[in-house]
Amino acid sequence: MKYSLLLLFLINAALVTYSQTQKFGFDKVLAEAPNEKTTFCVPNDTATRALLERERITVKYGTSNWLFITTTPSWIDQQSKSNALKNYYFEFAPPAALADTARLMHVVDPVHLGTGLTSPYTGKNVIIGYVDQGIDFTHPDFLDSLGKTRVLRYWDHSTNVGGTIPQPYNYGIVWDSAAINNGTCTSTEESTAHGSTVAGMGSGNGRANGTNKGMAPESNIIIVETNFNLPNWTLTVADACDYIFKVADTLGMPAVVNLSLGTYLGSHDGNDPAAEYMESLLDAKSGRIIVCAAGNSGNFGKNHVTGIVDADTSFVWFLNNP
Repeated sequence: MKYSLLLLFLINAALVTYSQTQKFGFDKVLAEAPNEKTTFCVPNDTATRALLERERITVKYGTSNWLFITTTPSWIDQQSKSNALKNYYFEFAPPAALADTARLMHVVDPVHLGTGLTSPYTGKNVIIGYVDQGIDFTHPDFLDSLGKTRVLRYWDHSTNVGGTIPQPYNYGIVWDSAAINNGTCTSTEESTAHGSTVAGMGSGNGRANGTNKGMAPESNIIIVETNFNLPNWTLTVADACDYIFKVADTLGMPAVVNLSLGTYLGSHDGNDPAAEYMESLLDAKSGRIIVCAAGNSGNFGKNHVTGIVDADTSFVWFLNNP
């Protein structure tokens, strides 16, 4: 009996510890931006659904374990303190931009020519969605033969002013190709060229110099400009994937989502809420692919904890220094 009680105590302690680690950093967000709308996960259960209905908060989508909503840190804090909300997901995993020289590592030209294949593959009638730091849509590589943009949609997570706020996400603004072509779109990549570089590697058609084409030079483009400063950042990536696939569905096209970004912290086991939902998007229907950068830490050095397994059970203790 005493061993059973000890085991139960250890399990409860582990669950409490896990819950607390998921909330690390929430106090800082609550203090600095209590009323800024962002994405959260709350448990998918009857009580939580009833709470959301009473509070008139829209469920964007859900998995078997989580409901994805857009709300403010102050609302989460208020409902938690009143015990109306039993749990919520909050992560501390600062994002980083990632890229690689992929074209040099693959035999792309024969694929474009259809050599040894049933037909050429150039990305025609396919959408590639880039979740990145934006795009310079005026670059010739992102224009068609008539000088019109190849960018079908541009969802900017960094502002809520100037355009249409997409639903049910309820943050950021969306521009369509008409706004880009007529010059009213005010979103563009600023300060870095990471998003434009990645989109060029994937979808550039080489019109700038006639030579440097991307992997899929005839593909259609959707851009989601991510905001690295948003709390629960990986949940905004799940929103981006959901949005890209929904637009692709309305246009009757298959879609690939490219994620040349990520975090050095977080679970990395494919079982966090964002990964759980993205997996469900892929399982829902064919014609969907999500590609994610893995590694490419550059000059940051070794990022993996190591230890020697020298017994039946070995432990490695490490102190996180973000």
